Amino acid sequence: MTEKTESILSHDEILKTLTEAKPLLFDKGCHENSLAALVEKAIEITHSDLAAYYQINRISVRKTNLCLIYKKFRRPLPEILPGEGELVSFILDCRETVLKLSSNEDSDEKLFSEILLHPSMKSGVAIPIISETAEGVSYVTGILYVNSKTNNFYNRSRFLLLENLSKLAMGFIKRCDNEDSPKNVPLKEGVVV
Repeated sequence: MTEKTESILSHDEILKTLTEAKPLLFDKGCHENSLAALVEKAIEITHSDLAAYYQINRISVRKTNLCLIYKKFRRPLPEILPGEGELVSFILDCRETVLKLSSNEDSDEKLFSEILLHPSMKSGVAIPIISETAEGVSYVTGILYVNSKTNNFYNRSRFLLLENLSKLAMGFIKRCDNEDSPKNVPLKEGVVV
């Protein structure tokens, strides 16, 4: 297996890539299609091996799970992820992106191990997608997972691209939620390549 080459993008290249991504997210026309575009574009701009969007499904006040809405990966992924793990708890509490650079067997490296959605993945990013109620209260609607088969794959450029792409998507999702899109998109496996 060949290692992917490290690419550091300039600020101009990052801006150009995001500018090209914006119409793809906003022209899709509905909530579900914008999530599919988010997953597709995350793969395209970072050259990652896997991307998936899981929507938060609150079963009760104390129980949460995540439902797979869309994925870009050839192999099966779990349709439902438990919401009790350290990764999901951290994201729901802190609303911060989590980055895992390697999947070594060291005890320190097992922290947030559920970020890697498939055993072949070595590094990953989990990005909360945040929306807002009409009253201005923000909440996590889902998590975008992006994984690579390469250790230390997510450099500063890729991280910034994913962070900014997700912010573009959040703006569109918020607009859709405020207009007429349903709050809970039904569980769909999405398009598998």
